[in-house]
Amino acid sequence: GIDECQVNADCYTTFRVFATSATYNGNLSGISGADQKCQFQADNVTLGGTWEAWISNQNISASDELYHSNVPYKLLNDTIIANNWVDLTDSTLDQPINRNEHNMLVSSFPIGVWTGTNPDGTTDHTTLNNCGGNWLSITNSTGGTFNGQIGNEQAKNSTWTEWKNETCNNSNRLYCFEQPILIV
Repeated sequence: GIDECQVNADCYTTFRVFATSATYNGNLSGISGADQKCQFQADNVTLGGTWEAWISNQNISASDELYHSNVPYKLLNDTIIANNWVDLTDSTLDQPINRNEHNMLVSSFPIGVWTGTNPDGTTDHTTLNNCGGNWLSITNSTGGTFNGQIGNEQAKNSTWTEWKNETCNNSNRLYCFEQPILIV
């Protein structure tokens, strides 16, 4: 049978977070594709749990998709990055999300992390900074390159999620957040 705590978010004492060791271009196959990449990376090193990406498209924000925790978010080495959802989305982190699914430090030089997400967890509606609107394309119909918003995995200030825009043919990481296992 399923342990009651596996299906009750109140049983969690922390939620884990990592930046992927793998990098991807901006055609992530949408938000669901980004979530699948996070789950794959977590499963690949048997972390267990359910994992989703910190990513927004033009219609759906990370704050719509991710669980709003009342307990701390921690890196895999137990370092707290935020005390809860409110702290996570207040424009600063306690520590950067700079460890990967292997619990190894990512390179000290920031590569970048696809986010399309403002520090408060909402999508940036003002521009199409998510590779064609929904993380589905690198180039537009005229052969030009779409842009995507990235975060800086070495940052603790708001640039952790809202750093700059890059062309979607670049390769960047994803931020992956553990989610409660909810049976519906």
